[in-house]
Amino acid sequence: MPDSDKRSDRELSAIRNYPLLVKRYARLVEVATDLASRLDLDSLLQRIVDAAQELTECEAASLLMYDAQTQQLYFEAATNELAAGVGKQTVPTESSLAGWVFTHGEPLVVDNALTDPRFFRELDMLTSFRTQSVLGVPLRTADKTLGVIEAINKRAGRFDEQDERLLQALAAQAAIAIENSRLFQQS
Repeated sequence: MPDSDKRSDRELSAIRNYPLLVKRYARLVEVATDLASRLDLDSLLQRIVDAAQELTECEAASLLMYDAQTQQLYFEAATNELAAGVGKQTVPTESSLAGWVFTHGEPLVVDNALTDPRFFRELDMLTSFRTQSVLGVPLRTADKTLGVIEAINKRAGRFDEQDERLLQALAAQAAIAIENSRLFQQS
């Protein structure tokens, strides 16, 4: 197919998907406003994973925070049946998808987690959940990375560039809200 035909298909797809994209970004603005007003850390973290699941249209989402003392990530919040099994489970930074996102400070999309050597299989063993695909983004403030947000198993199709952008925008707002909540609790 010539490049001009490909571009036309992409443009037509973008035009067709424009109303949905506008709706998703409008929802992101609503969520960001909601996050900014929450000071209770536990409810804030749960709201973040609920929003990640909704915005990326996936089966589940999780939020892992970094513990500098143990140098590991640990689950702070998750959705669905994933939440029941992971508790405060730790995840190694050197041998996991979330660890890769954390240490590299950049998004990662994995279409088939089971074939990726970085996939931390122990979590699927602890839960009744089966991971197939993962979109992970760092949870970062201006001066440090706090953790990782993961969207797991896209409901239809594959995680795409729009999913990545939405999750990155959510993560940016979430990191600020988490830091504000921590500061509020300390004061």
